[in-house]
Amino acid sequence: MTADLEEHYRSVVKSLDPSLADGTITWCRFASLADLVAALPVDPANTVPQTLSEAFGQSLNRVSTTGRGGILLIGELDGWFLLMEPNDWNSADRIAELSRDAEAVSLVIGDTLGHYNLYYARDGEEVCRFRWGGPPEGEPPSLAEGLSLETPLDFDVWKARAFVLAERVTGVRLTTEWLAAEHTAHRSGRRFSGGNR
Repeated sequence: MTADLEEHYRSVVKSLDPSLADGTITWCRFASLADLVAALPVDPANTVPQTLSEAFGQSLNRVSTTGRGGILLIGELDGWFLLMEPNDWNSADRIAELSRDAEAVSLVIGDTLGHYNLYYARDGEEVCRFRWGGPPEGEPPSLAEGLSLETPLDFDVWKARAFVLAERVTGVRLTTEWLAAEHTAHRSGRRFSGGNR
């Protein structure tokens, strides 16, 4: 089963390029979209339907002047909200806040520099961080067993296995079709306070 799931996510990883070659996908639970948006540095009145590819195009304009993409795409799948940030990592910086009263997983993909991180948070606290080629920091969830995220795997294999872990935690099967669909785009007007992943 894990081999089939890994193969599924290898095709998802291929579909992300270049739209999320550098960026973040975060899975989190909130009572409503309004509650989630209230926790984010976005203007809830300034939204537009957009695909990940379109958001990526807009992020390129912003990253050239600000160093960050500044576009946050929000979709909902099986009771979870998914935040996609081409050329940005706001949600990873605030993974603990996004997990309050629930769980959250954030995958930061950095193909340009070869930096890959997966964060897991529960009940408002960051519990574990997996970094490509290094041991986990914190307490890895038992669901990570057998994925070998601590070994220096091929980048695409590591990313596929990180998606497998995200599915194990959330129960959400991410597909290329869902990623290619229109979601709600928000422009990040202000930065999350704090970290720099």
